[in-house]
Amino acid sequence: MPKERSFRLHGKSISLQPPAARRPYAHRYNAPFAARAYVKIGSSRYYGSCRTASLAAAAQRIKQTGGDAYTQHQAYIDNILAQADAVPEA
Repeated sequence: MPKERSFRLHGKSISLQPPAARRPYAHRYNAPFAARAYVKIGSSRYYGSCRTASLAAAAQRIKQTGGDAYTQHQAYIDNILAQADAVPEA
């Protein structure tokens, strides 16, 4: 029997700069943030490239792509897009 493998996903947000830092939480869906993936093998970390997008932009890409990622989370994604559209850009 093959050995079971697992992974962990971690995230951390730091330094949200104004005006996003002063907005109510729900209104931050249009604020861009940067992220990059990494894998830790032993004591070494290998980093991927940095990507910058807002939560609303990521939700829109998932909706446009469709498939299980959208259908399984449709209400959540549509709610993000509705709230992002209701808030004018600062």
